[in-house]
Amino acid sequence: MHQPSPGGSTTRIRGILTVASALLAFVVIAVVLLRGGLPFSGKITAVITPTASPTPLALTPYDHLSNIDMHSPTEGWATGVDGRDGHAYVLHYARGAWTEESLPLLRMFPSVIKMFSKSAGWVAGYDNTGNGVILHKIGGKWTNSPLPPGAGHVEDLSMVSPDEGWAVVSGRTPDTSSRIVRYTTAKGTWATVLAAQAGVTFFSITMLSPDEGWVSGSGQPEAQTNGTVWHYIMGTWQQIALDNPQHADIEHISMLSPDEGWGIGSYPLPHQPQDQYARQGGAIWHYTSGQWQIIKNYADDPSQLVYMIGVRAVAPGEVWVMESDGTGGRLLHGSGGMWQTHLAPQDAHLSGFAVVGPDEAWVVGDGGLILHYISGHWLDYFA
Repeated sequence: MHQPSPGGSTTRIRGILTVASALLAFVVIAVVLLRGGLPFSGKITAVITPTASPTPLALTPYDHLSNIDMHSPTEGWATGVDGRDGHAYVLHYARGAWTEESLPLLRMFPSVIKMFSKSAGWVAGYDNTGNGVILHKIGGKWTNSPLPPGAGHVEDLSMVSPDEGWAVVSGRTPDTSSRIVRYTTAKGTWATVLAAQAGVTFFSITMLSPDEGWVSGSGQPEAQTNGTVWHYIMGTWQQIALDNPQHADIEHISMLSPDEGWGIGSYPLPHQPQDQYARQGGAIWHYTSGQWQIIKNYADDPSQLVYMIGVRAVAPGEVWVMESDGTGGRLLHGSGGMWQTHLAPQDAHLSGFAVVGPDEAWVVGDGGLILHYISGHWLDYFA
């Protein structure tokens, strides 16, 4: 079954982390206290300690989990990095427990994971010098999969098979552009197939098949552009114009089929004299009848600062969205035109999620956060 793009915008998340760097000490202390069992006053039930994990992970507030890839309710993978010594790792969930496997590259910051089995898969991100990195697991062994020169952070990855896939990467230097790269077994390396125009950053890629896919990203806010969307069909990438007077972009896309998909993005809000940061609202797009249209836009009160983090199309007319106001995170569930909000507990800083059922999802984030949402309950796997 096709796994939609995770939509994890590492560029936008890195911007959030930069703004929050001055508050790092406070955040670490707060995470420790909050994860220690303080009650949550949101609209969900209390956090439950899972009973099916005989050997819980020894994660700490210094662990950052960036992405998760669940194949079923009973098996999945996540990736992250230990902030104390910089070692990157992959987590595997099976038989009710998470176990850890270290990645071979020291000082790698993984942002995307796509696994096909315990012995085959891909992890992508960047190293401590800003170079893009993609690791390929073949026969149970991790190897480096070279990127073109000048490739920076790997923002997203979409594999159509264990041996063929696409990725979007940022430019390594100011004079290099964001680009789409492709991998095939025949070449054994990643090759550039499309470079973005100046001022455009690709954030998301989702391939429906080797012959069709979508790429999305942000444009230039100062130029009041609507971002950029590209459609791959019949062997050619074609740019799709967006029509929105608020200049909303589509930063992440999840396609259910060639005829239906969902996107999320942001748009600028009027600046107020007391604002320390630029305000932005969130936009949810729906693709039907060959057109992208906004069906929901909003701003979180009182901050009016919305970060759209991830999107998952799960069924016709049904989608899950993960977003944040910069302090806490939430999941939005849309079905048949109706929307429900599921607040994540403990003011969690979210970075990735996966949906495995009509009322079941997994969420990962900062502070070694692993949350399992199922039927109105949140299970906390923090050890």
